[in-house]
Amino acid sequence: MKDTIVLGLYVLATILALLSAIIYPLTGMKIIFSIATVLYAWMSYAYYSKYKKGKQRK
Repeated sequence: MKDTIVLGLYVLATILALLSAIIYPLTGMKIIFSIATVLYAWMSYAYYSKYKKGKQRK
């Protein structure tokens, strides 16, 4: 269940990052772009470290 939530957040962060990449040049919303970038970076790091731990257990 927790993996599904993490994956869902990861997908959401990816969508946010892609949306902000499209919206940012049009509107100049730097705040949304910054939040989405930080969120995406944090989520990808968390997902990667979790994946790495899972690999080591096997």
